Formats: sequence, structure tokens, C-alpha cells
Amino acid sequence: MLGLSWGRAFTDRVNFGATVNYVNERIASMNASGLALDFGAQYDTGWRGLGLSIAMKNFGGAMAFDGEDLGVSVLPPGAEPSASNRIVKFTTAKFEMPSFFSLGATYEVYRQNAQSLRLMGAFQNNNFTGDHVTGAAEWTYRDAYALRGSWFGSLEQHDRSRHRRGSREHRQRRRSVPGRGPRRGPHLQAGDSRFGLDVAWRPVRDFFNDVFEGTLTARF
Repeated sequence: MLGLSWGRAFTDRVNFGATVNYVNERIASMNASGLALDFGAQYDTGWRGLGLSIAMKNFGGAMAFDGEDLGVSVLPPGAEPSASNRIVKFTTAKFEMPSFFSLGATYEVYRQNAQSLRLMGAFQNNNFTGDHVTGAAEWTYRDAYALRGSWFGSLEQHDRSRHRRGSREHRQRRRSVPGRGPRRGPHLQAGDSRFGLDVAWRPVRDFFNDVFEGTLTARF
């Protein structure tokens, strides 16, 4: 995937950005390509740190695979046995990109002296899987140290489609696979330093397979 991004702060409260992506997928000698658009906007209300945001990702046309593996050499029906084979090429069905639309909000519930507490939440609507809900809290001290925790989960999606078997009709309901769990991690930054360290821990169902992440950032 190759993307070109553009962003702008229209006012001191409104930000907007967009990215145009060229997407290419390859399986053996077949490939599919297409264009996808990502865009989002942020709005700072100016009241107790209340901020709102929206984002749309992978908004674009359908893709389809094409390549040499779709060609098959066969003898045309009704042709003489001594006739030459012809190359028959199959076509594949088009498929949509996994797009989603997200709504987010943040709110500062407490600030005194050098401490502050902020709550965050987001709702994500997916076109293929169940919708996602995320909640988070962040405690900061002197804008240099932060402790964060979050929770995420998926909502059930009821997809009713009709399937005909012989002379009978059946309805099938599919549910999204639930995924829930907390995310926690501290953030350390010494004053106005250009360097920062983030550490995150995400527990999963198997105890020994917990995910740990570490990020070192530097500003230039």
C-alpha cells in the first residue's frame, strides 16, 4: 500500500486530514489493485477539554484478482480431436475493501495543579464484522508522566440471508467473533524532552501469550 496524505488545521479548533492509498494484493501470479480514501476530522469544543472526531477508512471501489493463473488450456466443445487447444480465461468476483466509520470523543473530567484525568471513547462501524466499542482513561502528571488504560469489545451483528435448499428456505444468522480485553500502559517523558517512552500490555485468553509493546519516540 502506498499513500499520499494531506492535513490542515482550519482553525484553532477544527482539524481535517485525508489520505489517498494505492492498494495492491498478490497471490501467486495473480494480483488485485485499487484506490482507497481515508479521511477524518477533529473538533475541539473548548469546554473542559471536550473533543469530537470522525474517521472513515478504506472508502473506495471494489477490487478483483487477475493474472496468468486464471487461464486454462482446453479443447473447444465439438472440436476435432486433432484440433489445437484454446486458452480459456476465468474471471473472479469483485470484493469490497474492509472499510469502517468511527466516532470518537474525549473529555477532561478532572484537573488540579499538575494532575489531570481524561476519559475517551469510540464507536466503530465495520462493513464486514461486528461493530467495535472502545473506552479509555488517561491520568497525567505535569504533562510528562501518564498512565493509561482501555477496554475494547465487539458487538453482535445479525446478518439474515435467505438460502434455498430444494423447495425449502432457511435463514442463517451469523455472529461476529467477540473480542474483549483491557489495554494498559504508562507513558514517560522528561519535561520538554524530545524523547518519550511508551509501554503497553494487552492480555489475551491464553495467559502466556499476552502482548507487550514498547515504543521509543524522538522529535526533530
